[in-house]
Amino acid sequence: MITISLDLAKIDETRIKPFKRKNGEMAEFLEIVLIESPNSQFGDYIVKQGVTKEERMAGKEMPILGDAKIYQPQAGRAQRPAKKPDLF
Repeated sequence: MITISLDLAKIDETRIKPFKRKNGEMAEFLEIVLIESPNSQFGDYIVKQGVTKEERMAGKEMPILGDAKIYQPQAGRAQRPAKKPDLF
């Protein structure tokens, strides 16, 4: 399991996109990206808002919103072995 902590005050709200569900209800989505940070004191990943392809090509960087950590279950519980997920 991966736990994520976000600083909601750092979210660029203009990047929250409306989406119409199949049942007609409206929802709002925010694209976030997990970037592996194996030597970080804060977590296993840093969390940023996503950027468009054009923004990425132009070198746009989004602020760090928080971090993500891989949760290791307690010993003795029957769970599959913990490993970092292949995100790409």
